[in-house]
Order: sequence, then structure tokens, then C-alpha cells
Amino acid sequence: WHFDTDANDSTANHNDGTFIGDAHLIPTGYFGNAVSFDGSGDYIKVLDSTSLRPSNVTVECWVKGSTIKSYQYIVAKYYTGGYASYGLYTGPTGGLFFYVSDGSYSLSNDAGTGVWDGEWHHIAGTYDGSTLRLYFDGSEVGIGKTVTKVIGYNIGNLYIGSYGTGYYFTGTIDEVRIW
Repeated sequence: WHFDTDANDSTANHNDGTFIGDAHLIPTGYFGNAVSFDGSGDYIKVLDSTSLRPSNVTVECWVKGSTIKSYQYIVAKYYTGGYASYGLYTGPTGGLFFYVSDGSYSLSNDAGTGVWDGEWHHIAGTYDGSTLRLYFDGSEVGIGKTVTKVIGYNIGNLYIGSYGTGYYFTGTIDEVRIW
């Protein structure tokens, strides 16, 4: 999702997004436009698709924020039981984490609250079926964690700036990719 003029998927998968609430494009993204979220009920909803349910996953984007609270979601594939199948979020400390879940979640190392300095940062979470990693501005945060689980999926939407109907992000997001 480039967010140049809308929330449409730029791939042949056609996983187009819908702006909900006050989520809107602004001209000051990392590359052209980006989406601004005020943390009060705005997000982008992308309907479920098999292409959003990989067995190994990388979630990446550019993000900028300065007033961040705990448990704000940047990208989340809704699952069940209070967890996403995979998600980039601020976690319990207000830092930055990536996780995968099969009903219980495995959490990456914490990039810390210094991420939220009002500047643009590239973030990426990866899971290759055995190791969970978080990258911040191209550097791995700590050492990858060994995880042995199959990511759990159900018919749940993908959300940008939220975990569905809660945990709203405050800041700006650009160039979201799921591999």
C-alpha cells in the first residue's frame, strides 16, 4: 500500500483498503503521501484474503510518531482471543514489537520507546517458520527469537492503524508491505 492517492493495494492481489473514521492522506509521507492517524477510532480496513495468510511473513512500513501509548497497532491481521495472527505494535512498554500468534503469541525483542521521536523510521517484523525478528532502520533488534509455531488464521481482516475496533495508532504510516 503506497498511499499515493488512496488505500488500494499496488499488487495484483487487489487487497484494497478502506479508510475508516478520520484516517486520511497527508502530503508529507516518507515517499509522497502517507496516512495520518489521530488515535481516536481511525484506521484502514483490508478485507480478508488468502494472500494475507502466509505461513512465513514479513511486515514492513515507514512509521512516524511522537505521542505513543501502550498497545497501539501499526499493522495487524485479526485472529482471535485478543491476538493478531501477526502484528507490529507498541506492546506493553510503548516501544515497538512484532509478534505472531496461534492463539498464544510469541513476541520479538523491544525496539524501545526511542522509536517514537517524531522522525521517520523503517520497521520490519519477520517470521520464517523458526525465527522471529524485528528490524529498526535496517538493524536487527537484539537476536532473533527461536519460535516453533504455525501462524493461526481465521477469516479476519487486516488493519492498518488499529487492531480492528480498538488499540488505535497515533502517528503517520507509509508504504506498508506484507511479504
